[in-house]
Amino acid sequence: NINGRTTGSTDFFFHVRNQYGSYIDTAAMIPQKSYRLIQEGKYKLTEVCEYDHNANLVKKNKNGKEDFSYKTPDNVQDIVSSYYYLRTFDFDKIQVGEMITLTSFLEDTTLNFSMQYLGKEVIKTDVGKINAIILSPMMPKNKLFKGKNPIKAWFSDDENKIPLKAEAEMVVGSVDMDIVSYKGLRNPLNIIK
Repeated sequence: NINGRTTGSTDFFFHVRNQYGSYIDTAAMIPQKSYRLIQEGKYKLTEVCEYDHNANLVKKNKNGKEDFSYKTPDNVQDIVSSYYYLRTFDFDKIQVGEMITLTSFLEDTTLNFSMQYLGKEVIKTDVGKINAIILSPMMPKNKLFKGKNPIKAWFSDDENKIPLKAEAEMVVGSVDMDIVSYKGLRNPLNIIK
């Protein structure tokens, strides 16, 4: 489950409350069902997708109405399950600069979502110093982000691979996100003393 929202004065001018979720077959690491609850200003969307991996189809329900069925390739992911699938990678076996490509279904399109592995570093967070893996998603040309690699994301370099930090260069300004707390991890977070 991923939640995104505006805060402070931005929230007053442009109210955003977005939620993305996924039900995942943890043995095969593929989604069974996903949802998006979008509220951006006056725009609202409720979308539920059900994945039939045997038939390579996604059936979508949009705002309570049956939408369409979409043909997809084998083992397609959604936006949330992609992150969980990425957690299965052994980054000790991936070369710095190497591209990782995942196939994801979003809205009504199957996308090849690529990111570049930028290596590892120790970062300082509110929860302590942590060894981190750095990834940079490749973004298609758009009016929101600036440059070819506008986003960098840091994940813990341990079995958890939890998001620690993200930076995004926008056309107007930038966005920074940092971990402030965590709970319920299956494995201890490897904090450097």
